[in-house]
Amino acid sequence: MISSNLISFSNIKLAQQYLYNIIVSRTDEKGQQWLDKKIEQLLKDPREMDFYISFNLVPRFIGKQTLDLTDEEIAAGQNLRSGLDLSHWTIDQVGRNLILLYMPFDEKSFCQNTLKNLFETAGVDELVALYAGLPLLPIGEALHQRAAEGIRTNMTAVFDAMALNNPYPKDYFNEVAWNQMVLKAFFMERPVYRIQGMEERYNEKLAAMIADYAHERWAAGRITMPELWCGIGPYVTDGLLADLRRLLDDTDELQQQAAALACYNSGSERAKTLLLNHHDLREGIENRMINWKQIGSQWENRRYQKKPLYE
Repeated sequence: MISSNLISFSNIKLAQQYLYNIIVSRTDEKGQQWLDKKIEQLLKDPREMDFYISFNLVPRFIGKQTLDLTDEEIAAGQNLRSGLDLSHWTIDQVGRNLILLYMPFDEKSFCQNTLKNLFETAGVDELVALYAGLPLLPIGEALHQRAAEGIRTNMTAVFDAMALNNPYPKDYFNEVAWNQMVLKAFFMERPVYRIQGMEERYNEKLAAMIADYAHERWAAGRITMPELWCGIGPYVTDGLLADLRRLLDDTDELQQQAAALACYNSGSERAKTLLLNHHDLREGIENRMINWKQIGSQWENRRYQKKPLYE
């Protein structure tokens, strides 16, 4: 599942310039001078210890404020790398990943050792920057085992950095790793609509896992996230038809909308007939007023009380 629009050796300078421009437009003269000096040093004589020190010092000189990207900056990121989304990053995350982009990537062992040591000694903030920045590295395919560790963690901020607003899992994870990530996101009650590629990478095994998970929640008298059903359409079975029917009769509007959208996107005529008595929901879908992003964001506002993604 590898995208054709990735950071490569041929466009790494564009990636460096993109991150650099974001930083210098938001930092003071002292911060820019420090950054320029470090980049010059790393270009002239790249040493592992200098990468560790620079990576660690970024917040001291550049700060940790959140980014308020312009539309042009967001579009430039998408043009640089499919799915690249820095809208939930902080400026120190940008700076740390800019430092990493000056590693000599033609020296495989150098990069492997540097990243290995950074991951193994990193604190939470540093891990968040490392996992969020994986799609920027031109050696992404070689880092899939490290990426998988990011979805096994119990640290919410680190899991979010790997799973949310990050194109790496969609592009590189195999089906097993993908399904584990998605199911864990539901267990952790994370905003799943922010997982890139949810609908396109939904699969039959995941559908069965989701159904089992929903039944366990219901048996325990607990609610399920409406996003649970965002890719279920092509895999609707008789058992899932009963589940969707149940949700359409739910008193929660978001659960009704999720079930309706799943039925609407299904190839099953039996699923589509469930909408015959729900004209308002069908009309909302056809008018694009009901969609998975809208459902997910409303659920997030309700359940997470607008907490930041990187807590």
